Amino acid sequence: MLHTLETPDTIDDTSEVEALLREYFYWAVPLFNAQNNLDVDAETALSHALSNLAICLPPDGCTVLARSPDGRANAIGFYRKIRAGAVEIKRLYLRPESRGEGLGRKMVRRLIEEAQKAGNSDIFLDTAGFMSAAHGLYRSGGFKDVEFYPEAEHSREISPHVIYMALKIN
Repeated sequence: MLHTLETPDTIDDTSEVEALLREYFYWAVPLFNAQNNLDVDAETALSHALSNLAICLPPDGCTVLARSPDGRANAIGFYRKIRAGAVEIKRLYLRPESRGEGLGRKMVRRLIEEAQKAGNSDIFLDTAGFMSAAHGLYRSGGFKDVEFYPEAEHSREISPHVIYMALKIN
């Protein structure tokens, strides 16, 4: 299915974003908890993400939505500014029916292009250990494994359960 990508300047109606993030957190958090014997609360994580949507919009952030031909939002990804010249990709999520078609790669490329256009030179990200498909996607796009970086969204205590990556773009 052919998707079109949008990079909105504002998100007036957050219902689509909330629906995608809810799916993401209620899929990822239980797997993350089970793999790492942790007790992260999906609803708390969702609430935190929704309360911080503004940092994922211009001028310092970016949101990418992928829409199917019928207009349904089937994928989302963000970046946020973490320091001068550097952004962090957050919460790339594709609905299961949209996977396996190259959409994830297209979304990552768009986030990289937008970060470059905004004058950034480095992109960081973190991903849970169980997300092997994401690891492959990012590595095939040139991302390299790095150590924990201080601007990571979560605490250092979580870091043993997370893979950190970075890409030099300028």
